[in-house]
Amino acid sequence: MKGFSLALLALVALEASDNASAFLPPNLLRPPHGASFRATSVDMATESDISVPYDAAARLAYDEWCSTYGKKFDAARYQVFKENYEAITVMNVSAKKAARDSGDSNPPPLLALNEY
Repeated sequence: MKGFSLALLALVALEASDNASAFLPPNLLRPPHGASFRATSVDMATESDISVPYDAAARLAYDEWCSTYGKKFDAARYQVFKENYEAITVMNVSAKKAARDSGDSNPPPLLALNEY
């Protein structure tokens, strides 16, 4: 990344310099066939963490469940919810796969978590 940042900085410096054209051959002074090139500045100092937690689906489902039933976040309740959510999800996926493999065109009844 450091090398890319330095190269980008050098390119920006070249573009900003009025005398840079003295060091370039004439065929590089004009873009080919009307194309234009413009250097852009990229801030390499900030890196965004785009990782997704392993239990993100369970947490989203728990947040939705809390809002549906008017509950507040509770860490102990979340752990129980997460275990139940994962078990029900596996059962639902298995039921859908069995229905698909058997050629059944009717979707199977799916399990859902209730208020308790």
